[in-house]
Amino acid sequence: MHNVETIKDLIRQKLSEQSPELGARLKQKINQALMSEGLPTLVERDYGFKKFSELLEGTLGTELAIHKSDTASGDILVEFAPRQTAHPQALGIENLKLRNDVWQAFTNPDPDRKRFFNPSENTITHFKVSTNPEQFDRMIESNAYVEIKPIRGQTQIAWMKEFLSTKRPEIERELKISGILEKPYTSKSNVEFTKALPNDGVEWRQYRTQKINKVIKDWALEHNIALEKLQSLAIEAPKGLKPSNSKLTAREKAHKLLDMLSDEEIASYAIPSLLGTIFVQTRT
Repeated sequence: MHNVETIKDLIRQKLSEQSPELGARLKQKINQALMSEGLPTLVERDYGFKKFSELLEGTLGTELAIHKSDTASGDILVEFAPRQTAHPQALGIENLKLRNDVWQAFTNPDPDRKRFFNPSENTITHFKVSTNPEQFDRMIESNAYVEIKPIRGQTQIAWMKEFLSTKRPEIERELKISGILEKPYTSKSNVEFTKALPNDGVEWRQYRTQKINKVIKDWALEHNIALEKLQSLAIEAPKGLKPSNSKLTAREKAHKLLDMLSDEEIASYAIPSLLGTIFVQTRT
């Protein structure tokens, strides 16, 4: 049995590629994607549903519009719900002011980077499993840590396509963005996508923020973690809860920030920004 979030991500991804889509064809595409990764095909009963249409309504009902098609087979026609339903304000998710390290842990797409949250100490640990597999085994077996599984790159690309489907952009904009959406998702993808939306960048950031907030909120509820622990330290913390980095030196804080970035982010953003600052200071 697959994780239901995997199935939901596949549904969003396939509808982002083709919407509306016949139910039978959509299920066929999902099964092809699963088999290509060596996984078993979708069985609705594993999730408590008798039919594919019931699974769609039960897992993504608010995101989708499901109609009876005009075909003789009596199949359903599936598409993303109208714009007013897909708009971020309609998601019903409060605008959480999350800690930066929490945000980075969920949005950094590096599959080799593992992240664990310690509820008792309110800290997040990052490391690369390729260089430290023993640490991964220890933390998985420990009851003191909860693994944070980052939002998949395919999911974030699907959000971009979903957002565009609500905006109905001009052909020129579609051509400008199409290259971004066809490439594998990296830490640069969202920056490039936002820049390609000169008139809708703010709305996209709000839309994406709401999506990420929902993922994090669902993860916290699943693992019985108080949302207050994930909030920005700018918000008054509960009694007895102290900032995890309050005693760190400036160098230690810098190392902690770098640990949250991928090698690509360090090379593309951190190093150029630091060198630029040093260069300016040496000339003043």
